[in-house]
Amino acid sequence: MRRPPRHVDEDRERTIPQLPDDDDDENKLDWCSPERSWVWLLPLGFIIFYYAYQSEPPWPDPVGDPSRPRTLAAYDGPPLRVSEAVNRYVASLKPEEELCSEDMWLRTLSKKCGSNIKKEELQDTCCAFKEPFPEVALLTGARKKNLMVPNEEKRKAVAAKPLWGFRHDPGSDAVMGLGFYPSVAQFQYFVGSLRKTGFRGDIVMAVGPRKKLKRKVEEYLRNQRVLSYPFEYSCSQKGMSRRRLLATPGGCVLDDWYVEGDSRGPRPLALARYEMYETWLRQYSSTSYALVLDTRDTFFQRDPFAWPDLKRRRRDPDHAKDLYVYEENGHKTVGSCRWNRGWLKGCFPNQPSDPSAPVRCSGSTMGSRDAMLTYVDAMLAASDEFMCHRKGIPSDQGYHNFLILSGRHEQNGLRVVSNKRGHGVVHTIGALNGGDVPMAELGPLDTKWKIRDPVKGFITNEDGTMSPVVHQWDRWASEMGRWLDSAFVRDNFVPGERELFDRPPAFVDYDPATCTDMPWKSAHRSSCAGLRAEHHDWVSSPPERRPAKEACCKFGGGIKTG
Repeated sequence: MRRPPRHVDEDRERTIPQLPDDDDDENKLDWCSPERSWVWLLPLGFIIFYYAYQSEPPWPDPVGDPSRPRTLAAYDGPPLRVSEAVNRYVASLKPEEELCSEDMWLRTLSKKCGSNIKKEELQDTCCAFKEPFPEVALLTGARKKNLMVPNEEKRKAVAAKPLWGFRHDPGSDAVMGLGFYPSVAQFQYFVGSLRKTGFRGDIVMAVGPRKKLKRKVEEYLRNQRVLSYPFEYSCSQKGMSRRRLLATPGGCVLDDWYVEGDSRGPRPLALARYEMYETWLRQYSSTSYALVLDTRDTFFQRDPFAWPDLKRRRRDPDHAKDLYVYEENGHKTVGSCRWNRGWLKGCFPNQPSDPSAPVRCSGSTMGSRDAMLTYVDAMLAASDEFMCHRKGIPSDQGYHNFLILSGRHEQNGLRVVSNKRGHGVVHTIGALNGGDVPMAELGPLDTKWKIRDPVKGFITNEDGTMSPVVHQWDRWASEMGRWLDSAFVRDNFVPGERELFDRPPAFVDYDPATCTDMPWKSAHRSSCAGLRAEHHDWVSSPPERRPAKEACCKFGGGIKTG
């Protein structure tokens, strides 16, 4: 065999092998040879892994078993991830008008579709459609009809879209709110507590500018399947805290929410959020219910839409006109509260008002899709009419109570259901230590107000049942903070299913002379003498909110330790 020629380095007398020419076909690499098959297997394996990771079974769990068709309304099993599958399946179907109508859907809600159902009972119901989900036929037909949203053609085109390709589930109930916070823990109070109740519906939130959304927050919202709407805004006053942004004195403009720009002009985000609610409500069918809430000071203990009275009412044919509003503490009226009195008199001076009427909090409202759209439209119309924010009144609560007291909701065909504190889905507890409460009634939530389980820690309604939603908990942060962190941030337990303390709470004697029973006793003065009556509203607040001695001296029954 002839050896290849070698070149000789005459200076160093070292041989260098001659490389083969590039055009020598005999020496080219054979990429198809068995020895190099791994080169092709690597990209092929990557492609298979990618599509396997992105995909999921079209009907996860038994919820979509074609052999056992049924409605979601009849399903009482564990939480299921159905929204993505439903939306994907609906998008693949042809939107034909002759599919399941909403009247047929309403008749279907009271039935369990299955093989044992009589043929005559299938008539005029969605059970007649041979799809894994009877709801799919409804959703498909509803999409063709734009979900039959009232005044749909008059609304402005919206450019905002949820992140990560998420889509609304038109047949589900929804919880909505505005909230952009820097830490995951602040979202866990609202989002985490709601998912912990087993709620399977949509959580929809406006989360502020995308560029300010922290990576861990984004991961958390995505994992909890929150329909997160980023939005840009421009305000006349820069550098304000997130809490003050809601009531921005100079107002803000939504830069990218609408296709053709924001035509309303500067207004507080507390009012602009109603335009967001309107956008979201248009994505649901008329059978859906929506609950709009303040997100910063709200947490959940039970599924709000599983409230027994609400479930019974939703079976009635006229339930869709109900608008549920929630009262604050009975001692707080529109006449006694200087803030609410000022909002009403300052912006609606010529409108009749009952000073003894209870204050309804604008941070919690619930109703059917159509009722909520009517409510939101009324709030926006009142804002455009009276322009209270240009009179130095940036709050939305003035509009909220004005529309109730003036009877405008009834004129629009709604039936206002006003729930007293502790008697409905939402329990607003903030004003229990407010300035309108008599001195003799002030005290802790458990020993004085009897609305908190002394061992397990959860908030109860007046009848002793667990409150589904608790609003304005931050006014009781010194009592509720530890429990909330343990339940939702550290995720140690489900509310109501274990004790808050390892042993029963102990109560210490109250010493009005020294206030030695309080944890921040070092900040106290030697005596409680000389306290002014106007300071008795901060019973359980920490020293940075009010002088600590002005708070501790109002506890008649001592505090819990342990």
